Amino acid sequence: MRSELDIEQTIDSHGDTIWRVCTLHCVIPSDAQDAFQETLLKYALSNTHFNDEQHRKAWLIKVATNTCRDLLKAAHRRTVSLDTGG
Repeated sequence: MRSELDIEQTIDSHGDTIWRVCTLHCVIPSDAQDAFQETLLKYALSNTHFNDEQHRKAWLIKVATNTCRDLLKAAHRRTVSLDTGG
């Protein structure tokens, strides 16, 4: 698990970017908030070594994008059609 200082610095440096990615992909604000938090949790628990800040930023963007897609897929699976077909 990453240090609290590392996580805080990452949020300060890349939080706005992560938030923009989440709001771009998730229409519902609460889904964007969930994706944002999930992305940061995945970062906090990750043991990934980053070569530089650009690598860290790219990783965060990719994880945020994938997290949003997963949320959208899960929501789509829960959607029940009310159309009876006739």
